[in-house]
Amino acid sequence: MNNVAELIASACLGLLGGIGSVLALSGLTTNQGHLAESIEINGWRSLWAIGTEAESPYSKIWVARNGLFALRREEAVYFIINQDRAGERLREECDYRLDVPNLPAAWWSVTVYNARNFLPQNDDRRFSFAATRAETLQTKSILLSARPPTHDLPWISLNNAGAFDVTLRLYQPDETVLSDPVTALTLPPLNKLGCKG
Repeated sequence: MNNVAELIASACLGLLGGIGSVLALSGLTTNQGHLAESIEINGWRSLWAIGTEAESPYSKIWVARNGLFALRREEAVYFIINQDRAGERLREECDYRLDVPNLPAAWWSVTVYNARNFLPQNDDRRFSFAATRAETLQTKSILLSARPPTHDLPWISLNNAGAFDVTLRLYQPDETVLSDPVTALTLPPLNKLGCKG
């Protein structure tokens, strides 16, 4: 009889542990979920343990599911945002402006991903903007819109993006970023310009 009680108790504990893991992972595996072990700077979040010895199994699962192909932190750090300055979910029906400041890294890029963590399926071929292009421009303001700009402005297409995320990658970040990212970085919010309809 004791063996049956022990078996039932073990099964219940295992079930509770499994449910807890599923709940923890559900927050990690959705674009809208909370990023465990994260830091936040002006709405941008980063799983700061990525590429370090401290990275948890849950973070590794999140990275694998979201396809970051994450490098070690000394090589690249990643920030993701899915809300505008007012806290509203980013969506393709709206136009946004991103004013990129000088960033303490050797190189940076900004890329749009749809809700399934893929590039939006369209023929615009304007999925990202990078430091290389910014060097030749007067402005580092980027338009995120389903429609091309009427004037010469860097543009990332939101065609077929749905509810989307924006990923900012900083390659070879300065040592100040690695030691104290919240102090070293001033990351820009996404300013909503307006929405269709």
